[in-house]
Amino acid sequence: MGLNLESGKYPAGELYIVLPKSVPKHATVAMDIGEDPADLFRAVVMADGLRLHGAKRVTLLAPWIAYGRQDRIDAQGHAAAGLAVARALSKAFDRIVTLDAHSKLFRDAFGRKLENIQPKPLKSDLPFAPDLVVAPDAGAATRASFQARRFGVPYLVLKKVREGQKVRVTMADKMSLKDSKILLVDDMVDSGGTLTAAADVLRKAGAKRIAALVSHSLQKKPSKLSGVDALVVAYDHPARKMAKWVRIAYSV
Repeated sequence: MGLNLESGKYPAGELYIVLPKSVPKHATVAMDIGEDPADLFRAVVMADGLRLHGAKRVTLLAPWIAYGRQDRIDAQGHAAAGLAVARALSKAFDRIVTLDAHSKLFRDAFGRKLENIQPKPLKSDLPFAPDLVVAPDAGAATRASFQARRFGVPYLVLKKVREGQKVRVTMADKMSLKDSKILLVDDMVDSGGTLTAAADVLRKAGAKRIAALVSHSLQKKPSKLSGVDALVVAYDHPARKMAKWVRIAYSV
């Protein structure tokens, strides 16, 4: 079971961590690494403190690790914050377990210390059994392929282009999806703009029902999401709730 260590702040504002009276040799810290940089610092201090008090191996169980989308230098002078986060956690922990880290570049930055878990819902966890699994863009192709193999159906990858603040999604080949039941698969939904654009293309091709399976939902109600009959979420961030069908196995 993961350790949820107590923390607080001294009058000057500095963080302190309260360690358990008995520190196991193999310790597991359970916490998200969120957008607040204090989360990363807290995790590093926890790991260091556990080692100072006798832990020989320290595991981080973090369903969410933020900054994964900052996985490359995309403008001159910008830092790739996600890669810095990955390296800092890898130095602090012996093993890191997370749910569907964003990209290969981000995952690779952890070296061999990252265990990346994919959502594995059963057909009974979905509103309907899909005829086709669809990736809204190339970045979700591996996820779509994984789910398609599990459900024994083909998969399709759409093309996404960002035009300023807008997202345009197209289908490479004109094909009929008349009366099809579609499962859109992606790692996260924020505003829902990408899923909405993908759903619009699929509806025009004849799709009858569309569900979206996402690993992380970052908003309580995605503001731009429409055209999707059901949203199936592995980890609901606002509610801090993991779906019952997600299994993150770890040993301590």
